[in-house]
Order: sequence, then structure tokens, then C-alpha cells
Amino acid sequence: MSDGDLPIPQLLEETISTEWGRLSSAGTWWRGEERLAIARAARGARAGESAQNSILSDVAVRAVRQIATQAHEIDQAWVNSCQEGGLEPLPMLELLAVTAKLSAIDTFSLGVGRQLRPLPQPRGGEPSQETVAGAEIDHGWLPTRGPAGAPNCFSAVSMEHDALHELHSSFYISLPEMRNLELVKDLHRSQLELLAARTSFVNDCFY
Repeated sequence: MSDGDLPIPQLLEETISTEWGRLSSAGTWWRGEERLAIARAARGARAGESAQNSILSDVAVRAVRQIATQAHEIDQAWVNSCQEGGLEPLPMLELLAVTAKLSAIDTFSLGVGRQLRPLPQPRGGEPSQETVAGAEIDHGWLPTRGPAGAPNCFSAVSMEHDALHELHSSFYISLPEMRNLELVKDLHRSQLELLAARTSFVNDCFY
């Protein structure tokens, strides 16, 4: 299959374009150029490349590479070691979100026979440093608003929480659609869940 032979639904194209705009812009705790450095470090790690010089701290680069390639080995002790090295919980949460969303988009691109989308140029601006009231450690390793779980894993960083649900709705199904067991989005709900379950198993994700 040559590049771009498989058509991509317009909704997915728009979702990816929106995420690329976020990636290049200042976030809550990282500037646009730093968010792109996170993305480059993640891609480099997945490609088996050694760590390159980066504007990120050493602990941030190590965290990105671990999340990008060996997330299944992360535990509380590892999270604690990152914080002891100077990577604070909320910036770490945004770093995690950037890495995870990029992984999802890159995996999708390769899966449909396309090349990885070139990373955008950074935009100016400073991080908002917006905090979320009530976010704290609650049955997890990083702060969440409410007990930690997949739907609210990024809830302590509003921008990333919203982005997660936009990607989830476009690439899979929205939370309201979860109630519809007869949903059809190109595939029937039962087929969607079979693919989701198999993908989770292959990636050691047992949520």
C-alpha cells in the first residue's frame, strides 16, 4: 500500500490537526518548544535512537523515553524517582499526556500505511500554569480530580483532559456512546470492543 492510499475520515483528520496545533503551542506547564522536544524524544525512543541533546532536563528526557517504550514497567517508585529528580507532578502529567497522545496518533498513521506526520514549528507564548481545584493523589500516582481512572487520568491539567476526550471520541467512542451497545461507527460496537480488547492485551493494558 502506498502512502495515503487508505482514506482517512474527515473527523480524524480534523482531530489530528487540532492536536498538532496544541502540540506546538504553550500548554499548562511547558512552552511550545518544550512540548515539541517531548514529542521528538518520544519518537526517538520508539525508533531505538539514543537520547539526543535536548532543551529538556535529563530527568524529563528519561521520563519521556520510559513512557514511550516501557510504560508497562512504570510503578510508584519510578514516579517518585522522577519527582526526586525535579520533575514535579503536574508538569509530569502534561509530559505524560503529550507522549501518550503522540503515540496514539503515530500508531494510527503507521497502521493505515502513512508516514509519520512531520512535527509542527513551535509557537510562542508562556504556559498558563492553571491549576484545577480539588486535584490530588486519589488511588493513583499523579493528581486527578476524583479517584484515578482512565476517563480522568489527565483531569488535573484541564487542557490535556479535554484533548484526551476529543481523541477518545474521534478514534474510539465518546463516554455517552459507551451506553449504546448497538452503536455503529463503520464497525459495530462488538467489533470495536474486540479490537480494543486485543490492542489492550498486546500493550499490557489491563484497564
